[in-house]
Amino acid sequence: MNQPQSTQDRLTPLLPHLEKAELPLVPMVPGNRFGSARVVQRHGFSHEFAEHREYTPGDELRYVDWKAVGRSDRYFVKRFHDETSCTATILLDNSPGMAFCDDRSELSKFDHGKLLAGIISWILLRDHEQVELRKSGGCKPPDAPTNDDAPHKFPATLRSWSGVGGLTPPALAQGNSPAQWPDMMRQLDRMPLAKKTALDLANLQGPRRLLVLITDGMFDDADAIISALKTLKKRRYDLFFVHTLAAEEIEFPYRGELRFKAFGGPEQADVQGARIAKAYRTEMRLFLSRLEYGCASTGITYRLARTDQPPEIVLR
Repeated sequence: MNQPQSTQDRLTPLLPHLEKAELPLVPMVPGNRFGSARVVQRHGFSHEFAEHREYTPGDELRYVDWKAVGRSDRYFVKRFHDETSCTATILLDNSPGMAFCDDRSELSKFDHGKLLAGIISWILLRDHEQVELRKSGGCKPPDAPTNDDAPHKFPATLRSWSGVGGLTPPALAQGNSPAQWPDMMRQLDRMPLAKKTALDLANLQGPRRLLVLITDGMFDDADAIISALKTLKKRRYDLFFVHTLAAEEIEFPYRGELRFKAFGGPEQADVQGARIAKAYRTEMRLFLSRLEYGCASTGITYRLARTDQPPEIVLR
């Protein structure tokens, strides 16, 4: 049996066509450079040590901690506080619903999301931005509010998705140069799907400027999603909402008897496809139009990413 093609292998032929590509961002936060003319950040290291991370190809040898190498026979790089302040976070939804794959595409929403994360991270790394990749699932939020943006202000499924009171899982991968992109893609391909449907995003802290959310958004109504995005916007983030859906989820081509099963739960429903198709398509059009309008009116970049279309379309 042939091994499935990796994210890196799928994207490598596309990279030469992205040399001049830019992210289609709405620059609404004063002082943020994303979405406007390219400004390459000067990267340096402060004198205050923060942590170690494993060496990856492309790291400067002068930052290798040779004492740590001698103790463990593994190569570690010293990281300092200036470097740990990422300018971009790419958050990929790994909830069970992202496993859906229709007949028009060989890729699930989750695999398509990996391609989107790969393209966006490559563009940022090309410009030597500090980028981190994170998964959204698998982190249990606490019950008690921890700050002024208390969790009770958000719908239940959006509490940790809004970065409120959540626990911070380690980043899957980080980098600030194109040489680190292959290793970041390998780490991305190792990301598993979560077993629960709740979207548990990292507790967003620090002076990050760009947050890329790659999700199917099939977890709450449009108004609740926009409300949560507005809260993140108030925290001075540039937001890029990449809405990943399969064609069948949008067009609902089913006609016969159907059984819908909830991802990660026991709920199921038996329906006649022909009876609900028109109402479903109407509700889906309203859902998408509300999201698009809500994002546009708030200064949030929104792109619908269908799995039956090339992932680079989100750059248009």
